[in-house]
Amino acid sequence: MEQLHPSPDGVGARPDAGLLTKTLPTLDLTAPGFSTRSPEVIAARAAHWCARTPYGLAILRHKQAGQLLRDRRLRQGSHAWPSLIGLTGPFARFWSRSIISQEGPRHKALRRIVQTALSDDHIRARIPCFQAIAETLTTDLRDRPTFDFVACFSQ
Repeated sequence: MEQLHPSPDGVGARPDAGLLTKTLPTLDLTAPGFSTRSPEVIAARAAHWCARTPYGLAILRHKQAGQLLRDRRLRQGSHAWPSLIGLTGPFARFWSRSIISQEGPRHKALRRIVQTALSDDHIRARIPCFQAIAETLTTDLRDRPTFDFVACFSQ
């Protein structure tokens, strides 16, 4: 199994040199119905710690993701996602300000704010509420042959 190794400067981690020439699994994140829980992703994770995607490399294992996130020479790639797909406007601006697009002290400050709200215990305690909302929103959909998702759920 290929691993990340300490960088020469001791600051972060670097992949084995063979990573650039190795045949990596490929995942098409843009495919309709793509799921991170699919057999395709599970097989890719078993084969290697990363995979090629239309957007670049996807890190598939927790250990290597942590090593890379701690390497200050790298930037998490999703900050550029809106521009990669040609998205502009309010959502693109929202995304650029979101926690996932921030680095360093700004990310740490935002993470500190949301950490409690995103804890496992906090989320689990709200499951009954989420289920009740989902049931309320979907009750009358069973009898409809088709429906407009946005129109039904945006009120």
